[in-house]
Amino acid sequence: MRYMLINLIFRLRFPSGHVTATDFRPNVDGHLLNACAYIPAGLDAERVETALSRKLQLAFTWMRRLRFLMRPGDKVQYCLGTRKPRRQYMKAVSSRDDLAAGVPPTAIAEYWRHAVSRV
Repeated sequence: MRYMLINLIFRLRFPSGHVTATDFRPNVDGHLLNACAYIPAGLDAERVETALSRKLQLAFTWMRRLRFLMRPGDKVQYCLGTRKPRRQYMKAVSSRDDLAAGVPPTAIAEYWRHAVSRV
């Protein structure tokens, strides 16, 4: 129920986005939450970089506010990209403890440079 509530509240800030939760024990001490948020399609490389940076910061800030609904050991994986066409441009990770401490997302993987250069 708590993860459905996280999804509902997340969607208030990111109406086209969503949060799903999967129990990853014993690999992770809790659940892995996928927080998906989207940027507009068809942006040039400079605008994609700006949009992704801004969207990641907004998603991180919003998940910091929702951390009280998370359990110890939970992690958030931010999945950023475009909705139509569906493309994933970036992933990053925060633990519940990192959210509480205000530590920025880590393990940032960017896929957008290759995708934008093809367009």
